[in-house]
Amino acid sequence: MNDDFEYIEDLSTKFSENIIANQKRLNNIRTNQFLDMTNENGKINVKEVIEIRHDFTFRETSQLELLSNEMNDLVLNQIKSFEEDAVFKNKELMQKKILLEELGKEYSKQLSYISELSNSENDLPLTPLIVHIDMLLQNQNLSDKQKNHLIIARQNILSGLNLE
Repeated sequence: MNDDFEYIEDLSTKFSENIIANQKRLNNIRTNQFLDMTNENGKINVKEVIEIRHDFTFRETSQLELLSNEMNDLVLNQIKSFEEDAVFKNKELMQKKILLEELGKEYSKQLSYISELSNSENDLPLTPLIVHIDMLLQNQNLSDKQKNHLIIARQNILSGLNLE
């Protein structure tokens, strides 16, 4: 039985020595690999790889910055043109609204004056004619020449009545 214990002890000692020897060889291999990578004469130069990576990252960042600046400029230009168009349209609509309000006031003044005249002793036979001309002027299918003719006729009728 003592022989078995001694045999196991010897076997364990040899196993431990082999593990330690293998570990030392592995450490030497790793040390040599590391020295090859850090040494300027080695197969892989880590410093050079780091510099190349840094240069690549710098160029990529610069290109992304240029692209983002260009995209920002394009978006800003589109926003400015959109705002300018919106402001112009709003101003145009406001001008049309003011003009329509003024025309409406003038039209209501003229109609009230005509209705006063027609309610008076002198029954005004031209009122239906003026209303008819106004209705024709609102028609969209008239040419410019026809519209101008109707406007002149209306002005002549109103000037004869001293309404203008």
